[in-house]
Amino acid sequence: MEDEEVFVRVEDQGRLMKISKVIREELPFSASMHNCLVLHARGFASSQDFYELRTPTNSLIILSRSKGEQDTVTLFCCEDDVGLLMEGLEKTRLIDWTKPFFFLHLPVYMAEGIRALVESRAEGQGDFQFVETFLYSKEDDEEGLLCPAGMRVCHLGERGVRQLHAAWQYNKYVDVSKFLSLARHPTNVGVYESDVGEVHRVEPTCLQRAGDEESAVAWVALTFYGTTGMLYTVESHRRRGLARLALRAFSRLQDKQGLIPHAFVEDYNDSSRRLFSQLPGWRSVTRTLIVGVKIDLH
Repeated sequence: MEDEEVFVRVEDQGRLMKISKVIREELPFSASMHNCLVLHARGFASSQDFYELRTPTNSLIILSRSKGEQDTVTLFCCEDDVGLLMEGLEKTRLIDWTKPFFFLHLPVYMAEGIRALVESRAEGQGDFQFVETFLYSKEDDEEGLLCPAGMRVCHLGERGVRQLHAAWQYNKYVDVSKFLSLARHPTNVGVYESDVGEVHRVEPTCLQRAGDEESAVAWVALTFYGTTGMLYTVESHRRRGLARLALRAFSRLQDKQGLIPHAFVEDYNDSSRRLFSQLPGWRSVTRTLIVGVKIDLH
């Protein structure tokens, strides 16, 4: 007789929200899992399934994986519970170690256990990358948020979402329809040309949605994993501070929504590191682990 699965699926939205509130206490390590739980609990996203590990204690040990073909797995537990998590990962049938997939956004304290697991279950075929993690705090962001004349800040309309998808380096993995679905909710900010003739204040919680035929000149959005990403400015509008404007508005919007604004920056991405280092309210707080199992990250 087959052993009972050690992880139990969590489908109740109320339970997802309760878990998010508990693990929020473990910042910065819980930021991605927290946001992903909140997005799914509110019905904004539906790309992940969530599971809790059966444990003899009250420990919260969470696994999420992308629906359909397994390609991403995200994990969270407190540092003291890493041993329990690794035991669960050894036993679970939720992970197919014969196929390529990603471990995404893991707390750095899982690195040793995950490395040993990859060695034993995937013949050592793992590419490990540590990315710098930036976290936003509204208490450290007191500067006024002003939009220059000739521009306006909005949520993306359909054409803006399609621009975002086309510019995203991983767009071949996600159909644009999923982006359009997520964009029905306040999960992005764009900057558009406008006939507004003077500098004006931006209120992130009162943004309108741009027209579906309008083209954006800069944008930023939540990824499906709850991280701040896909920041982009079209070439003709670069070096005008528009990415900075979009990111500052989006940071405040997420904060008001009860999300945790955070971003990951690869070692080679000096321009993003400079941007986040100079933005009010943002600071580097830790490193985060990404693992390609039977996949080269570089």
